[in-house]
Amino acid sequence: VGTAVFAYEGIQLVIPIQEGMARPECLEGLILFIAVTCAVLFIGFGTFGYLTFGDDVADIVLLSLPKSAYVTTVQVMYTIAIFCSLPLMFFPATVILEHALGLKTGTKHSLLPKMKTNLWRV
Repeated sequence: VGTAVFAYEGIQLVIPIQEGMARPECLEGLILFIAVTCAVLFIGFGTFGYLTFGDDVADIVLLSLPKSAYVTTVQVMYTIAIFCSLPLMFFPATVILEHALGLKTGTKHSLLPKMKTNLWRV
């Protein structure tokens, strides 16, 4: 289940990405390109993992690798990368709450609203 959920972890970023695009009408083609690219990568890595490890391959290919300091380092770095992606997942909800709480007020050069917003984000 965790592997399937991983594949959809970025879905909440679709609306903020569209709002930030210079040409939002191109979003549909962009999503199609990204979905096809991800599918090709997932199928490719899955196939190579199966060809490398055979029937003994674990659901998470990092668990199929032999025990060594290098593999442990890769696993730790992968875990850190996942934790670093958490703020991206919460970003859309944070922006909505900032607007609801009135934290996005003031001029471009006003320091106090920026400080309040950054304090809220922490």
